[in-house]
Amino acid sequence: MIGMIRKGRVRSLAKALQSDLELARRTAMNRGHDVSVVFDWNRRTYRSPDLPADAHNTPTASTDELEHHDRLANAFSNDVMLSGNFRDETGILFDASGSIRMKDHEGAARSVATITVQLDGYQTKLHIRPGMSLVE
Repeated sequence: MIGMIRKGRVRSLAKALQSDLELARRTAMNRGHDVSVVFDWNRRTYRSPDLPADAHNTPTASTDELEHHDRLANAFSNDVMLSGNFRDETGILFDASGSIRMKDHEGAARSVATITVQLDGYQTKLHIRPGMSLVE
């Protein structure tokens, strides 16, 4: 039973992240200009300088772990591990067509991003592709 609860929590955290990324994608398409989401893997945070702070209402937000921003920002608790196949300092950029642009760890341009959320030995992968994202 405990395993099912932990697995469900990991999936819930990934879904909250997916929701914010989809919001960034839709905003880029609606506004007709780029929207970025930048990650800090070590601090387990992400933020978007292009979206207002009240753009989402996800259960992962922790004001204790975030600096005060007037832009969308979110943090995961200390027991959660985040990682991705892209440079956290450049993050993910959604263009006006909803496609993504990012650079992998070697600096090569990519159009598919993968983010891994880990907690208590369980992990979930979030794949962000042009036009859609999937939680596995």
